[in-house]
Amino acid sequence: MGLKLLKMMIKTILFICLFLFQMPVFAESIADSQQAKNIKRALEHQNYKAISNYLQQHHNIKIKDPTVLYQLARYHLIKNVKEDSSIIGYSYPQVDVENAILSLNKAIEIKPNYFKSYSLLGHIYAIQNQQQKAQMALTKASKDPQLIWQNYNLAVLAIQKKQYKKAAQLLTKLTRQHPPKKQHKAKMYAASWQLLKRIAIKYPKLDPVKMIRQGLVQRIQADAFLTRLKALKTEDKPSFIVFSSSDSWCSFCLKGNAKIAYFAQRYNKKFNFFYISFEPWIQFQQYPDITKKVGLKGVPAQAIFTADKMQAIYYGKTLNKRIMKALTSESIYNKIKTGALAEQLNSRELKKLEKKLDADVKKYQIKSGEKAYALAFNGRGNFVSRYRYKIANLKQAKKESLALCEKIRKKRKYSHPCKIYFENNKRVLPFNYQQMIYMLGSPLTL
Repeated sequence: MGLKLLKMMIKTILFICLFLFQMPVFAESIADSQQAKNIKRALEHQNYKAISNYLQQHHNIKIKDPTVLYQLARYHLIKNVKEDSSIIGYSYPQVDVENAILSLNKAIEIKPNYFKSYSLLGHIYAIQNQQQKAQMALTKASKDPQLIWQNYNLAVLAIQKKQYKKAAQLLTKLTRQHPPKKQHKAKMYAASWQLLKRIAIKYPKLDPVKMIRQGLVQRIQADAFLTRLKALKTEDKPSFIVFSSSDSWCSFCLKGNAKIAYFAQRYNKKFNFFYISFEPWIQFQQYPDITKKVGLKGVPAQAIFTADKMQAIYYGKTLNKRIMKALTSESIYNKIKTGALAEQLNSRELKKLEKKLDADVKKYQIKSGEKAYALAFNGRGNFVSRYRYKIANLKQAKKESLALCEKIRKKRKYSHPCKIYFENNKRVLPFNYQQMIYMLGSPLTL
């Protein structure tokens, strides 16, 4: 009996030891010091001068805080990052790379289990195309499952190895989640989408959007829109350009893609279909050239171009079958091909806009008795206006109205100067096509 009990105890001890041996080893959580948080905050606000001053003050002092060294490495990389035409899309100057590696090696020497340093080190080596060193660093970093940039860095390494399918799979995992609310995670989400779209531009079969993989629609990078627009002059058919998003928060965008795929399949003989996406969807605001050119106020939106001239735009939801059928009817399609549709819609929308504003001003004039109405526009579909009323002298009212309008315009950094458009409820200055875009967001609405 005693021998059996002893054997059972030995087996139990061996089982416990084996279980403990096989348990994963998690990285020690190392919180950022206050100085590291200060540097991180300065980086977020692009206050590079403050970090430069800190480095000068500590020039002869050995920094022993690994979290500070990590943030300093980020500073060396971020301050002079350069965009390029590669799939990755950016690179770092060699001198900044050397300084960043030096900081990270010091951080690892002080705290060998600070795995964030290994992850960033792997990223640098991957960008430099030093594949073996990158693989070693990222393998060590993988011991910490909480590193949110790890898959992104592995994707960069996969691109350098020309393993584009693997890179796309890694990035897709990061982009299928909801856009995080925390700033550092949101940056990773946007960067992952940007890199995934760059891969998709070169290899459409790896695109996350099914209709692009099927060859029904061609993807255009948002930052290349104006360049691509010039090339539309050579297109033999009008262009149907979709502004959308694969962001899961934009439900209208995701629902609309199925309709666009249907239209592209059915009407590909009449239109060339292009797709521009923004992830997160709110990022469309970071492209003022697009918002100014087409009056884009949100996504989804669809615009029709003949050569490089916009004919019409529809935004809010995806076009329905009735409107698409009307667009492809012989009478309207011929107007699109010749550019006559824009002229027709321009004339109609100008009259609608003028009628609306005349009625609004008259209503306010009756209510408050203002003498002058000044307007200033910007390129994002907004405008500022200022009234001056209960002033008997019209000249003085105009002067004060313009002064108030200019004050707010400069504060908001609006691009067009203030002008008097109404005097005593009568319009004295006409609106042009570009101002309709600023005021309505899409003057050529179908």
